[in-house]
Amino acid sequence: MIWALGPDAEVLGPEPLRAALVERAAATAARYG
Repeated sequence: MIWALGPDAEVLGPEPLRAALVERAAATAARYG
């Protein structure tokens, strides 16, 4: 899953990464849910 966030995931750190996952999940839910 992390690979889907792109190459910046490693340098973002845990908090921005968590926020990105939440945003991606929300976008996916809005698109398919």
